[in-house]
Amino acid sequence: MASVTDKLIAGLSGRAEMAKGDLRDNLFWGKVVNVDAENLLMDVHVIGGGVNKVIGSIQINSNFTSDGYGLRLIPSTSSVVLLNRVNDKLYTHIGYHYGSTSQLISNTSNTKDNEVAIILKRSIESGEVQMVGLTNNEIYLSNDGSVLLKAQFGASLALDNIMHRLDGNFANMRYEMDGVRLRAGNIIRPVVTSTNEDDFIVLNESNVVVKESTLAENKNGSPLREFEIKVGTSISSEGVDNDPPLSPTVGTLTIGDRIVNEKGEEITVLGNSVNFRLKMSTGCSLVVDNTGSFYILDDTSGSFTKFGVGPSAEKSLRSGDSMILINEEQGVYLKHASGSTMQMYKDGNIQFSDKSKNSVLMQSTGITLNSPDGDINIIGKKIVLSPTGSVYIGDPSSAMDTVLTAGGFAKVYDIHKHLGPVGPVNPADGLMNPANAQNSSAKGITVT
Repeated sequence: MASVTDKLIAGLSGRAEMAKGDLRDNLFWGKVVNVDAENLLMDVHVIGGGVNKVIGSIQINSNFTSDGYGLRLIPSTSSVVLLNRVNDKLYTHIGYHYGSTSQLISNTSNTKDNEVAIILKRSIESGEVQMVGLTNNEIYLSNDGSVLLKAQFGASLALDNIMHRLDGNFANMRYEMDGVRLRAGNIIRPVVTSTNEDDFIVLNESNVVVKESTLAENKNGSPLREFEIKVGTSISSEGVDNDPPLSPTVGTLTIGDRIVNEKGEEITVLGNSVNFRLKMSTGCSLVVDNTGSFYILDDTSGSFTKFGVGPSAEKSLRSGDSMILINEEQGVYLKHASGSTMQMYKDGNIQFSDKSKNSVLMQSTGITLNSPDGDINIIGKKIVLSPTGSVYIGDPSSAMDTVLTAGGFAKVYDIHKHLGPVGPVNPADGLMNPANAQNSSAKGITVT
């Protein structure tokens, strides 16, 4: 008993046999000379069968099924199409000419010599399906059940049926999901003025982050790459993320050659480029800069804690305008928001300073009290000066400013002349030379 398919084929063969004579006279090959893709019309130059003319406004047969869905194809100029002449004024498009297609297809081992001026198309086996565009972009359904989607320059997405794997091969990637954005590859941002179109972010010859479109003619920038995921994104009415200070609503994780915001501006920490950043909407960030230093940042106030790397690495802590800095060059430096500081130098010296520039410096040569615009007061129940040498007020190089110790003052008092109203008190004593201002005066000091 014949199947439904057998009956259908037999019926079509019968109709084709009845119409054979008419079809031969009404089929024409023609070359496409113009395409109106918007209205799906084409002009075709028909030669043969007593016809040599351009027939205009022929409707393009662009899909396998009706009502605009299915596989659609728009022919290019110079394509050869098959037309059916309904009457002298009406022609219908029914097919294409594929006579030289074998010259455009490679072999299964992909070793066939190319005799044409285009890239050879993929060789497919029986049962496989391929849809190829004019620029060699394609959709390929292989016999092993895999699916390949490939662009002209090699970017591709493959569903590997054997390995149960999704393979992507492309320079740049961007996924916009429900509140989640994933970007990877070259750094690209919507920074073109007035249009918000994307532009590559690169390094210029001065190693500065710039938009590629701003480079001088014949100048090339160095590409910058990143991997970034944002959770809690929202798109503005203009279709771009304005990147407010605490956006997105959850956080951002970025690893890259440089960290760049949505405006194409580089983000730095203490003047250093950043290679890693975990930024939360609460205002806390974890950052690693290009020197390897690790930071804990408070984005709302600018406070941070820094951990350097290496044997002489810098460590620092900042809260508002107060900070502690430890490094090999400066030693230990503490600064309060009021302006007062303490510094312990690497050579062992210590200095305390206030906001008025008053200071105490302790070093190997002694202790220096400095108040350039104020007084120095020493107040106590008993003040003891116990020098092993001299005590000076004023310039130490001037003997006039020498201050006597108590013992020294008594010695001088015992050996100089004591003059009274009527002369020396004890003129018979064999006294030494009288004391004078060079060895007994105490400038600015009152002895009682």
